[in-house]
Amino acid sequence: MYYRDKNNIAVGVLNDFDLSSTKQSRQGNERTGTIPFMAVKLLAQTSIAGHCEHLYQHDAESFVWVLTWISLAYDNGERCFANGNLEVLFSLPAIQCGKDKSSFLLTGRHEVAYRPSQQENWTLAKRCLGSIAVHMSDDSSSDVLGDDYVYREWLCKHVETHLGIR
Repeated sequence: MYYRDKNNIAVGVLNDFDLSSTKQSRQGNERTGTIPFMAVKLLAQTSIAGHCEHLYQHDAESFVWVLTWISLAYDNGERCFANGNLEVLFSLPAIQCGKDKSSFLLTGRHEVAYRPSQQENWTLAKRCLGSIAVHMSDDSSSDVLGDDYVYREWLCKHVETHLGIR
């Protein structure tokens, strides 16, 4: 949700009430979210059955999938999605969606159609997706990554490079 202040600056908040709870404590293995934007690991059968702890890296990956979607689905605020290979994710059951997203990441086939005005954002999204793919393909790495590492390596360094800070 967002609004524009008196100086026409966008002020926003990300609202995720589907994660709210009236319980005193959460177990940490609840599965909520829009399937195409969920982390690949959370779309596996074992995770759907509640056998996977929800981690910061899952939220970071989800953010990257949203970034990817937004980068390709809109052009200057107008809906223009022409990438059936990603749009089809919205019609798939969770497990198949996870498999398709995993394949998209691991095959490196990120050649999707985009408009010239989307190129910058798509480049950023592709870099972030690449970091996730490297982690998924590295059999020697731990399944659980430190929050600081995920923030720095999956998000921050790419955004800084994109903005010319790094």
